[in-house]
Amino acid sequence: MRHAISGLLLGALVVVAQDKNPLHGKKDAIEAGQGQFRIYCGPCHGIKAEGGRGPDLTLGTYSAGNSDDDLFRVISDGVTGTEMPGYSATFDTEGVWRLVAYIRSVAGKPAPALNGNRANGEKLFWGKGGCGGCHRVGARGGRMGPELSLVGRQRSVAYLRESVVAPDVSLTPGYATVRVELKDGRKVVGVQKGYDAFSAQLIDAQENFHSYLREEVRAMTREMKSLMPSRYGRQFSDAELTDLVVYMAGLRGGAAGSANKATGGIDRQRLQAAQSEPGTWLLYGKNYAAWRYGESDQINASNVGKLAPAWSFQSGVSGKFETTPIVDKGLMYITGPSNHAWALDLKTGRPFWHHSTPVPKGVNLCCGQVNRGFAALGDRLFKVTVEAGVVALDAKTGKKIWETKIDEYKRGYSATVAPLAIKGLVIVGIAGAEFGTRGFLDAYDAETGKRVWRFWTVPAPGEPGGDTWGGNDSWKRGGGSTWITGSYDPELNLIYWGTGNPGPDFNGDVRPGDNLYTCALVALDADTGKLKWHYQFTPHDVHDWDATSDPVLLDLDHQGRKVKAVMMANRNGYYYALDRTNGKLLAAKAYTKVSWADGINLSTGKPNLIAGQDPTEQGNRSCPTIGGGHNWQATAYSPKTNLYYFNTTDGCQLYYKYEQEYVDGLWYQASTVGPIAGEPTSGSIVALKPATGDVAWRFELTSGPTSGLLATKGNLVFGGDREGYVFALDAVTGNVLWRHQTGGVVIAPPITYEFGGRQYIAVAAGASMMTFALP
Repeated sequence: MRHAISGLLLGALVVVAQDKNPLHGKKDAIEAGQGQFRIYCGPCHGIKAEGGRGPDLTLGTYSAGNSDDDLFRVISDGVTGTEMPGYSATFDTEGVWRLVAYIRSVAGKPAPALNGNRANGEKLFWGKGGCGGCHRVGARGGRMGPELSLVGRQRSVAYLRESVVAPDVSLTPGYATVRVELKDGRKVVGVQKGYDAFSAQLIDAQENFHSYLREEVRAMTREMKSLMPSRYGRQFSDAELTDLVVYMAGLRGGAAGSANKATGGIDRQRLQAAQSEPGTWLLYGKNYAAWRYGESDQINASNVGKLAPAWSFQSGVSGKFETTPIVDKGLMYITGPSNHAWALDLKTGRPFWHHSTPVPKGVNLCCGQVNRGFAALGDRLFKVTVEAGVVALDAKTGKKIWETKIDEYKRGYSATVAPLAIKGLVIVGIAGAEFGTRGFLDAYDAETGKRVWRFWTVPAPGEPGGDTWGGNDSWKRGGGSTWITGSYDPELNLIYWGTGNPGPDFNGDVRPGDNLYTCALVALDADTGKLKWHYQFTPHDVHDWDATSDPVLLDLDHQGRKVKAVMMANRNGYYYALDRTNGKLLAAKAYTKVSWADGINLSTGKPNLIAGQDPTEQGNRSCPTIGGGHNWQATAYSPKTNLYYFNTTDGCQLYYKYEQEYVDGLWYQASTVGPIAGEPTSGSIVALKPATGDVAWRFELTSGPTSGLLATKGNLVFGGDREGYVFALDAVTGNVLWRHQTGGVVIAPPITYEFGGRQYIAVAAGASMMTFALP
């Protein structure tokens, strides 16, 4: 059957534009827009807008929408995953509308018909042409050449034909040929992923990543030519070439799939054995137990004073940089604020790929558009989006494989957590308790993105725990967010995850009762999400003392026997150790100033409450502060010292409350906190003995803590602070052994890995990712 393709139809249907352009049809605006177009848009779309590397814009249909508003948005923001950049920094509003006016003035010409056999073209693409060896379409094909899943929306018919018969004429940026001759005579050829005066990064035909410094090789050259030979097109007859172009012009489908299943690469076995790999960092907490402990001791207490910067990567994105990197096979994968993510070359810090998606307007969230990192499984990476979505990316290209909406951001939900990959599932928490949301923890199928189970952290009436919400409808907006990554015991097949405060934060009158399962640790069956046990640290919390800190798993000596334990430095000022098989309390002790309870009853697990600590309209003094004690920042445990390391804010605040009517999607906290005159808060890093809760040492900070921590086999604890220092402490004594001023606030936790025979320390500071190594 023959098919007629009318030019490059960028949209499936022609949609009548909504003429909202205030400059529509105005001659002077069209002429000015034409001048702008020729300078900025012509190199891709052609001087007459008839297409080139970019689509033919004279057809009047566009993949991102056909209204004037759609055109304005695309010109301003660009199109993620294509070569279309955003021009919001180049043109003001009127300048963008002039471009829209010009594009409208040339649109609507009859589209030339291209007759061909699409089915035969598909056979040629995957068979005789061998195109799929380098190019990916959906879930098929290679990844060395440009992805073609949406090429029918992105390229004109003329360009597609030319790319086959003369591939060097319009070389896609980033796909130049790099040739490297090693000092032993071996030669490596691949596609450019980075190239400068000192280094080259490339991917070869086997999709292996290579990075070379110029001094390491005999020769290094770049050719502005395609690896596809110029004679390639001559293997097709004219009819076959037309069929092939018809097939490619019809590739206007959805998001790309992955050439590899989520069971390759970083597989289940490697994740369970992650602690034994000093060269990598595969999980948010280094291992499933969330130790954040590096096995390498090349950098140690005797030589850490010589530690020096190795490389730094400037993200160029403003906001809080809280990522924990994933490190494997020569690459570092990091996430950034506002839905950005990168793969970086471990040798130079140069970006291998960059992924970003715009954050929708109207996203309400507590504490910045942050993201705390990836989970990895197979050749896929998983991250959440600020607008409450979860995305799977191809680790080798950064291209989206699937995306699933977790919940509705317009209702106040958001997502900032680093997911946790367990078996074939991606476990994802949610944020938004300050907006009257109902919390949950989700599991998604790593292959498809389909939700497998959901555990509600606030039960409904009739469910276990549902009677702890006073018999009214407060459970519907009860909070209980899950915004920090949990831990996992493969032997017990249990997930351990902390939950946040109930809502509203400071006025508990509207939610009488303990308010399960907020401010608690829940143990869930990993396969089903069913609750195995729970422990509530702060029943009926009215001080915003989330229990979202990372739960750390260890085998604890308790009363003469080994117990499978889980420990947490809680925001309410107490340290807890629990039996992780059943939730029984083993130990509890205050580690900072506490005024709301004079101890925890080890038999009942309940706090011994002190009266008069609740918020009032006038403001009531209580300790610790709203942020704790220990807040969300990552903790560390060293099996070498058998000490648990975390930071804490030390001090008290005034807690206020008032009545507040709930409005869907708006801030719902029922008041706030304030400082106490003459009682400034301070911060510290604490080393604590897990079995008893006794403090081994304390390192005083000038201001409240911001960074998470890392412990290493070299008897070191690494951290950072608000003043911009990254530093190393003696893990046994707490003495300062090294420091470096980064020039930016250190909010993220450091990690460590080995590469090229050297141990590195890496940490995000300011808007940069920085690495350090011995000379």
